[in-house]
Amino acid sequence: MTPKGGIRPHKKFGVQANKAEVLFTDYIAEHLNSNGRAGIVVPNGIVATSQTAYKQLRKMLVQESLIAVISLPAGCFNPYSGVKTSILILDKKLAKKSEHILFLKIENDGFDLGAQRREIDKNDLPLALQTLEAYKECLSSDKAFDDLPSLATLVEKETVLGNRDIVLSGDRYLSRADLTTEFEKVKLVDVLDYEQPTKYIVESEDYDDSYKTPVLTAGKSFILGYTNETDGIFSEELPVIIFDDFTTSTQFVDFPFKVKSSAMKILKAKKEIADIKYLYYVMQQIHFNASEHKRYWISQYSQLEIPLPPLEIQQQIVAEIEGYQKIIDGAKQIVNNYKPTININPDWEMVELDQLCDVRDGTHDSPKYVLENGIPFVTQKNITKEGLSFDDIQFISREDHQKIIKRSNVEFGDIIISMIGANRGMSCVIDDTREFSIKNVGLIKPLGKINHTYLLYFLKSQNAQEYISLMSSGGAQQFIGLTTLRKFPIPVPDVVEQTEIVKSIEEELQLVNANKRLIEIFEQKIKDKISEVWGVKEEVETV
Repeated sequence: MTPKGGIRPHKKFGVQANKAEVLFTDYIAEHLNSNGRAGIVVPNGIVATSQTAYKQLRKMLVQESLIAVISLPAGCFNPYSGVKTSILILDKKLAKKSEHILFLKIENDGFDLGAQRREIDKNDLPLALQTLEAYKECLSSDKAFDDLPSLATLVEKETVLGNRDIVLSGDRYLSRADLTTEFEKVKLVDVLDYEQPTKYIVESEDYDDSYKTPVLTAGKSFILGYTNETDGIFSEELPVIIFDDFTTSTQFVDFPFKVKSSAMKILKAKKEIADIKYLYYVMQQIHFNASEHKRYWISQYSQLEIPLPPLEIQQQIVAEIEGYQKIIDGAKQIVNNYKPTININPDWEMVELDQLCDVRDGTHDSPKYVLENGIPFVTQKNITKEGLSFDDIQFISREDHQKIIKRSNVEFGDIIISMIGANRGMSCVIDDTREFSIKNVGLIKPLGKINHTYLLYFLKSQNAQEYISLMSSGGAQQFIGLTTLRKFPIPVPDVVEQTEIVKSIEEELQLVNANKRLIEIFEQKIKDKISEVWGVKEEVETV
């Protein structure tokens, strides 16, 4: 993963990027000699992110050194990280002899994927290792490799490089010929009608959350805003699917709406033979398959084929998926809404924060961003519910960094808190050793007068969030000032009670993390169900 201390970008890297994970992987690949080999555990971004630097990196790897990709299940590095990861197998000598990439998909690694990682009977790793070694032996001896177990897929490099995003996932390259399904396939045009949305296009972009009618796009934003226009609202024949000609994105809609532009098409099921929600679910697999992952006009898209079971079976499939979705939605409610609760005893001493900690803030200046030899410049947007994120970050010069840390030098174990914007009051502890500077962020250095973790949990609590909201200033961009932060009243029970409170909250957090895992499990169940409808990869008999 990312090396301790991070990596500073410079022109000696083959791929120009600011992301440490890209530079780290590139650095290893670039430093292999002609017989060099490496195995690199990488986050899923390296395998699938569509940003230019990631695609350039994957192209270089495929062309020069990559022979295999091992996909690991999300959660295999619990309790430290639940992030989805893969292992890249590099071998410069064998890569020259191969026209293929071997993809291995690990479903089970011998342990369950929860926080405790309890041992289980299922383990794909021995077979994966055996397959990888057999593949390498075939390459070394110039023999064909065709003994593929079900967890393996062999894909031509030309096919991988021909994929728009050069995605390093074997599932992306399963062609329709590799899939078998028990259901008849029909063209979308046979089960869907579509309507141009001309009369439903919003006239004004004077959006306001107090208005009633949502204005939709098929993209990630989905609801662009709300309009008070009363004419031209689509409210009949619901539910429908909206489709975007520009991105081939789809959204399921079961409420009245208007649309942003004529690029949105309104798709309606022929109800006597097709369930609209079933159609929406199976269409997601079209977007997933690399061979069909491209832009389509609706006239082209409607010619694609999908499996169509009898209407009763469609409805059963939808009911099963929606059952999974209800579990996901319930778990997300817990994850998204959880805040530590501390019942404050009126007998506890209330102490201002600056009596317990050294409290400072980041720079008030806006240093110039740099691309080479930069130091990460953390602002309020980098403080998330999951902790400090170095994604979407800018870099500043070491000279500017040295000036800033004279005011606020962030060290391992410190607490930082957002002081401005919608996420003001969000806090996290620093568990990363890399250097960085801060702006619009408060720096809290406990002085040993209070349990460090108790303080962090209190800052995250509903009590603290209400105080921050009450004491915020400003107009559209609300903020809390340094003086306000320093005078923050902190309830301080005795040491024993602090410890008990921390223990209780950590037990609650275990349940929250269990719900995160539940979301992952049932999201995968939905994907598996949709894949089951489309068909499964035909297994090759092994000798």
